[in-house]
Amino acid sequence: MSSEPIYENILLFWGKSRQNIPDTPLFHPTVFHCLDVAAVGDVLVEQSSYLSEPIAEAFELKGNPQELRRLIGFLLSLHDLGKLSRPFLAKIPELWPEAQLGSLKKEASGPRHDLAGWAMWAELSKKGVFQPFENWRLSQTRGLLLPMFCHHGRPGREIKLSLVSVFGKELLGFGQEFIERMYALFRPTSVSASVCKNIPRVSWRLAGLAVLADWLGSNQEWFPYCSPVGLSIEEYWENFARPRARQAVQEAGLEPSTPSQITGYRALTGLDHVPSPVQSWAEQTPLPEGPVLVLIEDMTGGGKTEAAVILAHRLMAAGRASGLYAALPTMATADAFYRRLESIYLRMFSGDGPQPSLSLAHGAASLNPRFRSSVARWMGSLTIADQAEDASPESELNEDHAQGDESGAACAVWLADSRRKAFLADIGAGTIDQAFLAVLPAKFQSLRLLGLTQRVLIVDEAHAYDSYMGAELDALLEFQAGLGGNAIVLSATLPVQRRRDLVHAFRKGLGQAADDCELKETAYPLATLAGRDFVQETPKAARPDLPRSLTVTRLESADDATARIAAAVRTGAAIAWIRNTVEDVFTAAESLETLGIAVSVFHARCALGDRLAIEQDIIRRFGKESRSEQRAGVLIATQVIEQSLDLDFDMMVSDLAPVDLLLQRAGRVWRHLRGGRPVPGPELLVISPDPIREVAANWYSSAFPRAAYVYRNHVVMWRSAEVLFRQRQWRIPEDVRTLVEAVYGEDAAKGFSEALEKNYCQVIGNENAEAGIADANLLKLNKGYAGQDSGWADDVRVSTRLGEESVIIRLARLDDDGQVIPWIEDSDVRRAWMLSEVGVRPRLQRDVQAALTLGWGRTNANKVLVVLSSVEQDLWHGKVVDQKGRDRFLTYSPRSGLRFHSPMNSWNEDVAVCTGQK
Repeated sequence: MSSEPIYENILLFWGKSRQNIPDTPLFHPTVFHCLDVAAVGDVLVEQSSYLSEPIAEAFELKGNPQELRRLIGFLLSLHDLGKLSRPFLAKIPELWPEAQLGSLKKEASGPRHDLAGWAMWAELSKKGVFQPFENWRLSQTRGLLLPMFCHHGRPGREIKLSLVSVFGKELLGFGQEFIERMYALFRPTSVSASVCKNIPRVSWRLAGLAVLADWLGSNQEWFPYCSPVGLSIEEYWENFARPRARQAVQEAGLEPSTPSQITGYRALTGLDHVPSPVQSWAEQTPLPEGPVLVLIEDMTGGGKTEAAVILAHRLMAAGRASGLYAALPTMATADAFYRRLESIYLRMFSGDGPQPSLSLAHGAASLNPRFRSSVARWMGSLTIADQAEDASPESELNEDHAQGDESGAACAVWLADSRRKAFLADIGAGTIDQAFLAVLPAKFQSLRLLGLTQRVLIVDEAHAYDSYMGAELDALLEFQAGLGGNAIVLSATLPVQRRRDLVHAFRKGLGQAADDCELKETAYPLATLAGRDFVQETPKAARPDLPRSLTVTRLESADDATARIAAAVRTGAAIAWIRNTVEDVFTAAESLETLGIAVSVFHARCALGDRLAIEQDIIRRFGKESRSEQRAGVLIATQVIEQSLDLDFDMMVSDLAPVDLLLQRAGRVWRHLRGGRPVPGPELLVISPDPIREVAANWYSSAFPRAAYVYRNHVVMWRSAEVLFRQRQWRIPEDVRTLVEAVYGEDAAKGFSEALEKNYCQVIGNENAEAGIADANLLKLNKGYAGQDSGWADDVRVSTRLGEESVIIRLARLDDDGQVIPWIEDSDVRRAWMLSEVGVRPRLQRDVQAALTLGWGRTNANKVLVVLSSVEQDLWHGKVVDQKGRDRFLTYSPRSGLRFHSPMNSWNEDVAVCTGQK
């Protein structure tokens, strides 16, 4: 440190301030904060080749890591240039630098400092003094610098400013001095204007890097305020910013872990089993250079999950990815994938260096006890916002906060928000919705995208998406490829045309035309490998113990199903009946209980705590490890068991559903090898109207009036029945492709009854409209971050799925003192309220005041409180008010769930249950 005090004028402009804190300087200079952020970015780029190499390639600096770091440091150091503006400086009048600004008047109103930064750059750059960009047009530097200036989660729309009112000549002069000092410190290489064509794509990475670096660089725990007295810019950079940045990156858990070099099924699973054919292929198939997409189509139980992890680990071991993120269609499937990763992920790393991190990303992740334990290990004392009811960037983050420390609050929230940090964990699992937010105009999408593109994206159950979500998935794959990432897509029942769409979307991100390759293979199981210059389709054999004959029987009615189940119960069989709506579950349960048959029910309309308890009981009774003496009995459930749970039944009864879902349900019949089953063979009994006789317009809705609102494409329902009942027995998996293509293939739009024409046209119209809405909402890769200046919102408001928003009911009861308490007991009151939630579709009135009185916080104030009262053993009553002001009565049982009673608005509102996947 210099022996003489240094009072550089440029250091007396405040950037961060928290006043009245003992032993803390009144402010942190803007220059010092900008160096903090630049230092964090420097460490991140130095430590991560997955981050640095694509940026280096875009700037034509491959092989010059030092030059790249100089350039990134310089760019990040400019991120808060806009704080040298009158509106920002006037926010704390007592810190206004009178001596430096002379007669310039304070002006507290004006643009955000991010937009002010760009305006100052635009004005100063006209002088042509900035050597790295000497041949660039202003519009080209916008694409490069706007990701730096707009580092609060979304780009800003350019506005016309009065430079005199915002800056005055004095501040413009200090702005030029600031830039020149940063340039002298970093001495960035001169970047040729020829790289401008690469800027739109690399801008997405730069935007994510700027957000992450700013958040970490704003945290006072790592970057305490420094007085400018006695410090030069150069001394602060070397002695404070750089060492503190290394500490910040390390303690935030962002140092990359080292992948192990021992790959393959046995190395990762620790099992000595013979790998399945698709797993052996994943171990051995060559992986060409460049971003790759792998699609694996195989039946449930074929080993797709382990094959995907094997491939992802091979890419990690080759230095082509730092980890993986698995995206699933529901919270339940995400939880199941997380459980499988939990037993594998440590073997994916060498043990040298930082502890690898495992994260779960969905709205109820904090309720998963296994995940809470892993979070405590990973995030340690930094989970400071984990108990805060209102912990969200939307409630904490406010650009140009009066105290100037908004990014520090956002950092604290981010550290405690598993949904966002999951994309920066070594290994993450979560709902597909969280990944979709990376390609939608959601606040901080760039941070999600930054994490995803450094990891292998695994998309499971890829057949489970409608037109809107399908368009989102296409865009996600395009971005993943375009930013240098790899992807693996898994499905048991993917139509050929959909496989083509996914391959084309990925290769579009690589700059390839959609029609430059054709996928023709129809074998099943099938592995498809695609990259920039190749597409390879490899038929695979089924798992040796998996091929089997599946008997399919049509039942005319639910009464027939009841009779078949009653007969099977007498043999001691484990039986499942999957119904398409919750109300139909209740009806089926009542019909069997009338016969004296005990049943268990499982659906989404239970308080989450009760649902988790029921799920564990079902796994115990019907899971892989269940014993024969436990298994006898009947489970009646909705679609919640068709994907997420590893269940094994002797006999399956199902309402008619699309053929791909029926195949998923059939995958829960005779799923595991076990001796002495009480029935002769696997059988799927399907309740369905006859598809051969005369088909009327109400062919499906007359048989399933409630489910007609769940599965709206009645042509798909008819085709599913028509193909499924063509023969008595099907070979699984050999006939899977035949069944799926008959319903979804190129000829599926032909040959159906004219009576279904109206429904078909309506459905196609809706699907086209959904795809159009998605196209309008989705970000465009080639426009770059700076080209997306409208439509941005907080991520809690961006829709990843179309359809009526759910209403969250929080169930409650009265304690002995008459106080309202959560339905589920837990030592953590916040978690107890979350465990007491159930999602429904009826439109209900909220009582915001009641929510705030109970301490829920404003982010939960839109949830509906229902205080239950006991009327008899295991049955409780409650009341809500709909949006028309009418009383709606309900009953609740921990065993059977929530039921609404009159008045009934419509089937669509009263029985369709929201599963709450976000």
